[in-house]
Amino acid sequence: MDETSVCLFQGGSKGTVFVTKTKKPQQKVSRGKRRCCLTHVGLICDRPGVQAVLPQVIIGNRQTFLVRELAALQVACLPNVHLLRQKSAWNNIDTMIYVIRLLGAALEPYTHEVQPILFLDACRLHLASRVIAACHDAHIWLIVIPARMTWMLQPLDTHAFFKYKLQLKGAYQAARAETEDGNLHISSFLRCLYKVIRCVLQGRSWSFAFDEDGFGADPDQCRPSVKVSLEVDVGAPIGIPGRCPTDEQFKLCFPQKANVSIAGLLKPFFIGPVLPPPVLPAPRAGRLQAALADGPDGPIAGRTRGAKRQADEKAARESGAAAPLRSVPRVVIARSVGPQAVLPRGAPIAFFKGI
Repeated sequence: MDETSVCLFQGGSKGTVFVTKTKKPQQKVSRGKRRCCLTHVGLICDRPGVQAVLPQVIIGNRQTFLVRELAALQVACLPNVHLLRQKSAWNNIDTMIYVIRLLGAALEPYTHEVQPILFLDACRLHLASRVIAACHDAHIWLIVIPARMTWMLQPLDTHAFFKYKLQLKGAYQAARAETEDGNLHISSFLRCLYKVIRCVLQGRSWSFAFDEDGFGADPDQCRPSVKVSLEVDVGAPIGIPGRCPTDEQFKLCFPQKANVSIAGLLKPFFIGPVLPPPVLPAPRAGRLQAALADGPDGPIAGRTRGAKRQADEKAARESGAAAPLRSVPRVVIARSVGPQAVLPRGAPIAFFKGI
């Protein structure tokens, strides 16, 4: 899974333009459309049968996806495409959790035969503890592409997004040529996007992309350029140790000063033994309960004020005398109580207006 920015104006294509001596070639596009972008959270896998059901999430801001048009846009989209309207078109933690839940629901029919493994780059957004917890809840194993190596090891970046952007630019220009003023409504632009999703992301088998990036069944099938970048002999096999990496090796995979829960990433792979619950000592009885149990004549009668008071009241009832009066706490009257105020411990405070 990876994100890519999709501009609403896909200009800059090569071709022949007929102009006059007095008119310069130009495309009439507003500045807002040139600066307005969507975010496509794309997913691909190495199984063509599963690729068709993988969710594709398109994020737009409130100015792009208007409230009055959102319902019609959602009806016209593909079954596995989800339009998400939010304040900003950028991805965030809540959106990541939403995408992972969609992915878990789409892969649930296949979990009896395969174990889903999700590849994410080392963006701080992807490594949030809530995102890792969402992957655990969806029974998805998480593998992080090391920092500054996305261009070489991320299948979407190395193989898919280039063809995706190239096809989108051609579909955009073809749809724009059919209009009278050359402006595409957001619904027309999304139709171009759906066409590219179906033809490029869903219409191709991406198993070779995972093999060439080193994530196939045989790591030695990766591209020679990957071996050269990793300083491995092209003809030599790639040796992958079977032990768990150390903390220092883990830190090399993440951005600097990134707060990543390594234990959370390794949680699906290490299941410790189930230990019996600890045996806790029996709770000790409080002083007041012990004094009442022993009675006023017991060995600990009168050790606390509460026990002594209850013992005196019990003795007075037995002798028929009046019960002793309890001490009334003082009331402290203050104009204001600030951080520097010093009050007697346990004294109640009464606030009055006009003092």
